[in-house]
Amino acid sequence: MVDHDRLGWTDFFRAALAALECGHMDSLTNRQRDVCGLLVLGWNNKEIAGKLNISRRTVEDHRNDIYKRMHVRNVVELVRKVLLPEEGMRN
Repeated sequence: MVDHDRLGWTDFFRAALAALECGHMDSLTNRQRDVCGLLVLGWNNKEIAGKLNISRRTVEDHRNDIYKRMHVRNVVELVRKVLLPEEGMRN
């Protein structure tokens, strides 16, 4: 697992967590929010599966459902929509 604190990303993580708590993801289930939050923080499917004690396939399924519900095609668009919701609305 990546040591994010060592990389100096603490401020980015704080911003990501704040965005996740602001209600931009009301259409997601609690588990999907968990997965989405970890995706936004840069975790890969294997890391998420280990953290949440679920299979990688389940993570992939949640990820696909998140993309559909959030109307994005990839994790970059997801991060933009979560962290910059006003910008995501223009696209």
